[in-house]
Parts: sequence; structure tokens; C-alpha cells
Amino acid sequence: QMLLVMVASGTGSVRVHMSVGQRPPLLAGAAGRLIAAYLGLKPAELRRLFRQVSWDRSLSFEKYMSQVAKARARGWAEDDGHIIAGTYTVSVPVFNREGQFVMACSATMLRNQYSNQHVKRVVAGLSGVSQRITQLSPAL
Repeated sequence: QMLLVMVASGTGSVRVHMSVGQRPPLLAGAAGRLIAAYLGLKPAELRRLFRQVSWDRSLSFEKYMSQVAKARARGWAEDDGHIIAGTYTVSVPVFNREGQFVMACSATMLRNQYSNQHVKRVVAGLSGVSQRITQLSPAL
């Protein structure tokens, strides 16, 4: 399972909120796609873990894995309402100083709430946070 360790909220009148301490299934959401991309799990293990996720909008394992490959290629992942209907989540990987994946930084918004340009700015902001975490946390 994943563990949500920190939450920051935007200023909008309607927000998506998750509580610190929540433990979603390992491959859930955009962060789960990064876990699948970077942890080096075997295909059989990925398939087993994929079956443990309760999807609001179902998708096939093959479609999920194509999204994992896309996430790895571009350096960030998205979940377009599959894990929680009506939401759109982007996640960027956080690596330790040795280049190993250690966690993800994510932003969740209402689906179709923002333009593609705004989403790109969110991803860029998350990437900056990710890089700063790596710089400040040599013991990750």
C-alpha cells in the first residue's frame, strides 16, 4: 500500500481532499502508475497488484500498462477519473540522490476543471517540489 504523508490544499471554493494516513492500494491512481514504472516489479506481480485496486472507471491491465509506459517516457503520470470518478490527478516521481524512485508528489483536481496549459504548469510545479525534496533529503 501507499501512504499519504502530506496534504496541501488550493484556494478554490471546491476542492478534492484526502486525509494524511490514508493507504490506497499500491498501483492506484497516477502515483500507482509511477510505482509500476519505477519499482521494477515483475509482470505477474503487477497484474496481481492491479487486481487489488477498486476502479471507479474500469480499465484493462493492458491499457494501464500502456499508461505506465507513457508515464515513464514523459516523466509524470496521470489518472483521468479512473481511481475516483470526476477527478484528474497528476503525479511526478521523487528520486533519492542515487536515482532510485522513493515517492511521488501528486495534485488532484476536478476533472476538466483546468486547461491543458494549467495542468502543464501544475506538473512543472510538482517537478520543482520533487527536485527540492531530493536535494534536501540525502537520507531518502
